[in-house]
Amino acid sequence: MEKILVFGNNKSVNWSDRLSNYDVRFEDLESFTLNEDGIANINNTIVNKLGGGQIKAVILDVDGMIVPRKEERCIMIAMAIRLSLFETLKNALIPIFFASKMDQGLFRNFQFSSILFTEGISVNTCENVLEAIEIVEPLDAKQYKTRFLDIVKVLPNSTEGNHSLANQWGADALGRFFFGEDTNNKMIEKARLSMYFRYVRICALKIQDIEKLINGGKECLEADSKVSTIDAKGKKILLIDDEANKGWSDVLSRLLTDSDFETINEHVLDYNELSDSARNKIEKGNFDLIFLDLRMSGLEEEDNVQPEDFSGMKILKEIKKQNKGTQVIMLTASNKAWNMKALLDAGADGYYIKESPEYAFSISYSKSNAEGFCLSIERCLKRSYLRMIYSDIDKIKCQLRQNSEISQSLKDKIANQLNISFYLITKASEKQEYAFAYVTLEQILELITEEFIGEDNKFPIFKENGEDCNNWEIKNNRCCKSNESIRGEYSQWKKIASLYYQLLGGNDGQFGVEAQILIEKRNAFIHNDKKLLQRKIQINGKGVSIHQDIFSEKGFIRLFNFIKGLIKLL
Repeated sequence: MEKILVFGNNKSVNWSDRLSNYDVRFEDLESFTLNEDGIANINNTIVNKLGGGQIKAVILDVDGMIVPRKEERCIMIAMAIRLSLFETLKNALIPIFFASKMDQGLFRNFQFSSILFTEGISVNTCENVLEAIEIVEPLDAKQYKTRFLDIVKVLPNSTEGNHSLANQWGADALGRFFFGEDTNNKMIEKARLSMYFRYVRICALKIQDIEKLINGGKECLEADSKVSTIDAKGKKILLIDDEANKGWSDVLSRLLTDSDFETINEHVLDYNELSDSARNKIEKGNFDLIFLDLRMSGLEEEDNVQPEDFSGMKILKEIKKQNKGTQVIMLTASNKAWNMKALLDAGADGYYIKESPEYAFSISYSKSNAEGFCLSIERCLKRSYLRMIYSDIDKIKCQLRQNSEISQSLKDKIANQLNISFYLITKASEKQEYAFAYVTLEQILELITEEFIGEDNKFPIFKENGEDCNNWEIKNNRCCKSNESIRGEYSQWKKIASLYYQLLGGNDGQFGVEAQILIEKRNAFIHNDKKLLQRKIQINGKGVSIHQDIFSEKGFIRLFNFIKGLIKLL
């Protein structure tokens, strides 16, 4: 038998006898407050009562109710039923009858009274309800969209500012693509039970989405929108957000699985207003990635227009002033193009536009937004080495300033070349761009050898003392002095070997080997020697390419560490 659910307070009408062809279930309507908590309770009740098997219709026995403001409460129940689509599926589309002798006008002055003008809702006497139940059909997906959603309007709670609403909604909207309905944030759990959030979520659905949902369930809809989390094991992540507890901390920490995740949750207008502990965390935390909210003081910045005035922009500039290699992704509810450009110009490595409940984004758009966010995160984690590179460049410059053994001219040239190569590697995304950054960095080796090594009758000598440079060769994977005399051009790697072994007194046989590989790598690219670029050496019985890393950050890092070690010896 088909089920009919009756909400009321007494059985003045014997619905079971009068609807004997149906399985009538009577639910005693308890009084509930008309605030947020009361709405959350009624939404929970509707999900529990309608979330089981298929129901034919719901009757609201208005005349049989003894609770205060019963008309308004019935309106709320009807809205809660219609907005329970994700939980009760087809039962959200069933006919809803207000059984009452009262004039329909008494129901029209409440917050959700617009539902009375939608399909599948009627206010009638008990006798008329009994007749209508036999003929009224539930809404279909198109009717639900066009004759319910497009007619009603649910507004947010006026006590919540737009900033807080955007944070709660944005965090939940993003989290659903990774974790479905699962959340461990109490604020999000509560927000999901508000009429506003339920309404906004459903408004994002197209008619075909509604059909898929009511016929296949949430799993069917979620299967098409699932996005994978990011393996961030061993990565240090920092979230700076004045409302991190509204859901962003929970969502991002779960999104970046196995990461070392920390949070700064402070209400500030600029960097200097951050607490000492917060500034210390930023400056000494060595984070692989920082998420930074654009507005760190909520409602106080809702009227800001200029990008430079936002607290997040001011904090971003200070972070980048400390270390240009620190990876920062901005979180913002603004979708204004000039704000995005200003953030990128200030050094932001990416941005994520938080979804706002004010706009009904389609599932496909939201999924694309989530996937783009993940790509941005993965790119930043891959580039987190830049933070250490920049820090080491600062240390190298300090060493150069304190070194009285080399000329100021060479110091300036090395510093300038470091700056240029760092700029190029921060912009690199294509193979050729990585290689250009590598070649630019390698020029530091040429600057150093030009400073210390000259020629006497085309024979290499040390400028400082006139001593001849030795000839060098690679034997058994070690650099050693060659007994053969120097003939023809004295290659760059041999100049570096002479500088290291003869002038600086080095004794690491691998140093010259590394110099030969690094210079050969550069030459192979400059001269487009494809055969040389494909050169392999045997390691543990396997041929391993030694020059292809010029086309990635690995080659740059390897060369940088070599140069860093050489400069330390000068």
